[in-house]
Amino acid sequence: MSRIGNSLVTIALNSARNRKSLEPSRLAAAYGWFLGDHLVSPPAIAKQRHLLNVFKSRNHRIFVEAGTYKGQTTAFFIPHADQVISVELHDGLFAAAQKRFAQQPNVTLVRGDSLVEIPRIVATCSSPPLVFLDGHFSGAGTAKGEEMEPAESTLGRLADVTPAGTTIVIDDLRLFGSGLSGFPQLDTITGSARAAFPGALIRTGLDSIVVEVPLGN
Repeated sequence: MSRIGNSLVTIALNSARNRKSLEPSRLAAAYGWFLGDHLVSPPAIAKQRHLLNVFKSRNHRIFVEAGTYKGQTTAFFIPHADQVISVELHDGLFAAAQKRFAQQPNVTLVRGDSLVEIPRIVATCSSPPLVFLDGHFSGAGTAKGEEMEPAESTLGRLADVTPAGTTIVIDDLRLFGSGLSGFPQLDTITGSARAAFPGALIRTGLDSIVVEVPLGN
């Protein structure tokens, strides 16, 4: 199939995508991978299930999220976490999330730059949280904070405030070292994680970097 044909098929597959997610539809993701496109993201539901597996495996009760967007991951964790705390910088997205989750007692929404707010939240958690860093600028309809991709700087700010037993999941592994503007090299982000948490297990997850801070750290 020609390059134009491939593009048309991808557009058609994405036409039925869930507009509440930045990730591709399942068919579009599979087709992109079939073509060898390593920058295609897994579908949102796959990432959510991976997060839940990590959440359960380390017995977390608190889920902290950088980047609410349209609230799909926030909503996914409501039945699984005692507390779901999500940070959103975009005024419109934050207002929509407030309306959507107004009747959910275990959801706390924070408006602000995740680079600033995530360390503040983690420092006050009553038990070790799972921290999902997915607050980078994603184009029109999202907000750009102090940094386009704040994960590296966020790790540095988390170093002195993170409870032992915390897990940090940095989303979009495939984009680090890809050459995309604003995304550092892969060894830069993993090096920052190691510098912040010398005793942590740092491993790959589903399109993510997983930093498991030991209970004794």
